[in-house]
Amino acid sequence: MQGDDAARLTRRATLAGFGALAAAPAMAQQRGPKVVRYAASTEPTTLDPVVSPLLVTQEHGYLVYDTLFSLDAQFRPQPQMVGSVEAEPDRATWTMTLRDGLAFHDGSPVRSADVIASIERWASRDTAGRQLVAMGLKTEAVDARRFRLSLDTATP
Repeated sequence: MQGDDAARLTRRATLAGFGALAAAPAMAQQRGPKVVRYAASTEPTTLDPVVSPLLVTQEHGYLVYDTLFSLDAQFRPQPQMVGSVEAEPDRATWTMTLRDGLAFHDGSPVRSADVIASIERWASRDTAGRQLVAMGLKTEAVDARRFRLSLDTATP
């Protein structure tokens, strides 16, 4: 095959590939809901991100478990499970309200008591959590959807 013929065939194959990529979103809409597939680089030894610092476990945790806040593209905290936050004037106490409709896999509602149990479990094991405990972290369920966090000192 001559060089020009090979180049033409390569361009045609490349353009055909781009055409298939361009048609992919339309085909996905015809097939139903989109599915995100994640292939980990290795098998996690545990699925609990609180007890394992391994990246594969942390990645799995972010894909499966919900968090109170998450970081946006500029690394600013944004509410995820939390619907609203009220800060006391002392900036050491915050009352948070969970979003409507939060549920566990079995359909039971996520309650403030569940959040507090998770925070206390995390705080007893994680370096940042232990630092917050040293700063006087206190947790309190106000009602089924509201909980309060406070520290001994003001914190942004």
